[in-house]
Amino acid sequence: MKKGLSFQLGYTWALSKDSRSFDPVFTTVATGTGQAAGNTPFDNSNRKANYAWSDFDRRHSLLGTYVYELPFGKGKPFGGDSPAVLNYIISGWQIAGTLRVTSGRPFTVFSGLNTLSQTAGSFANCSACPRNLGSLVQGDFDNPGSGLRNWFFDAAGRNLFRQPGPGESGNTGRNHFIGPRFTETDISVLRKFRFTERLAFDLRVDVRNLTNTPNFAAPSAVLPAGLAQSGNVFGTSIFGRINADTTNNNRRIQFSGKLSF
Repeated sequence: MKKGLSFQLGYTWALSKDSRSFDPVFTTVATGTGQAAGNTPFDNSNRKANYAWSDFDRRHSLLGTYVYELPFGKGKPFGGDSPAVLNYIISGWQIAGTLRVTSGRPFTVFSGLNTLSQTAGSFANCSACPRNLGSLVQGDFDNPGSGLRNWFFDAAGRNLFRQPGPGESGNTGRNHFIGPRFTETDISVLRKFRFTERLAFDLRVDVRNLTNTPNFAAPSAVLPAGLAQSGNVFGTSIFGRINADTTNNNRRIQFSGKLSF
């Protein structure tokens, strides 16, 4: 601790691959042509086809914590010579908080068709598409006529996707794309008021998601089944749309007190 400030900052670079993730928080095992089928063996005769980045793989993770004693009151740089009552009020306050920033989790884009296997739908084709294709495109709430939906793949990005032909598996593979990143900071303000040797009162204010930052879930990632028949025109399809699906809560403020005697 130096001048009332102590902190820790950690960064982790990690890589996890598997053929089937069983994280109970994030993974749903199912069949069919929907996104929930990402951990079902795509081809029972070729289990390696599912070997890719794990559902819970986060390549970059930054986590920071801190505690800071505010420089006010007796023995501090500011307000030390103030009247006794005011000195008592402004002394002893602390601020503590956390910061978490991580890269997004992988997700699979499905073709919406069973072109090779009846167990799970095939992967989509995407022409020279990098893993980081896509980013948050928020709806224009100042101009409702232009649409109020949030998207991850814009119109240009969606037009890169195609459905594989009969007998083809699709060239993107399991968990090829990376979803939106996660950012959240929390903060607490606390003060212990001591009245006597045995009697004290703790006042605390906790703010979760201080900046009220939304962290979005993975987008809808199943191509419409009739895409090829419509000439690869997405029209009203929800493919690539996030909508308002978030992975965290909005800002929450909690006041609490504890009387010790």
